[in-house]
Amino acid sequence: MRGYIALIRNSLISYFFFRAEFFFRLLGNFLEIFIVFYLWRAIYTNSTGELNGLTFLQTFAYLSVSGTIFTMVSTMVDWEMSLGIIHGEIIMDLYLPMDLHVQTIVRAFGVFLYRVIFAGLPGILFIILAFHVPIVIGVNILFFMISIFFSFLISVNIDFAIGVSAFSFESALGLKIVKDTVILFLSGAVIPIPFFPKAIQPVIMVLPFQSMFYTPVKLLLTRQSIPEALLLLCIQAGWFLLFIILGRLFYRKVLVKLTVSGG
Repeated sequence: MRGYIALIRNSLISYFFFRAEFFFRLLGNFLEIFIVFYLWRAIYTNSTGELNGLTFLQTFAYLSVSGTIFTMVSTMVDWEMSLGIIHGEIIMDLYLPMDLHVQTIVRAFGVFLYRVIFAGLPGILFIILAFHVPIVIGVNILFFMISIFFSFLISVNIDFAIGVSAFSFESALGLKIVKDTVILFLSGAVIPIPFFPKAIQPVIMVLPFQSMFYTPVKLLLTRQSIPEALLLLCIQAGWFLLFIILGRLFYRKVLVKLTVSGG
């Protein structure tokens, strides 16, 4: 347990040493919010008030909060693991008396905490206060926080699977770019799901990606009954369990190959 706490602490401390990273990430998040605001305000200029059942404020709130959530749960684990495998630094992690999969999640959790405190919360408060986005105050705030945590767990396990693929492909950087693009598009974080063709929307809703962003946004911005909120969280937990199992299976497969090749 002490080893895991030390990993989380080291992850947090390493980010505190790079103060410029904090300011630029926060600035980048604010700039993204402004871009979403003015872009979609221009799109809504000639509308009668709603597009695909959403008002401008609803669309802006959905996309800006989704972008902020992406900042919080984007772990960069796949990028770091790929570079570690390319440069051979991954061998030091494999020597540690700690499972690589668990190490990865624990380290990423430290980064996640840092981004929630210094990027996510300021970003959401900025959206609410500067643009007067209404949120439902109540138990949904707790559900929202739990949902964000599940989004992180889903994201880090997807990133881990992409990262360990570098054991076979030598580099997973290209695969990471494809993964990020697919997740951003199919999660509705770039274009709201109601704007997709109706024939495609049911397919998107059964994929895990919308659960990473659409679920926490829905819990924050709309009033859900406790049974409805718990159902959404259970679905997220189900996706997390699926991806952690797939990540373990994939890791064991490539580790056996690495052990056989290395002797």
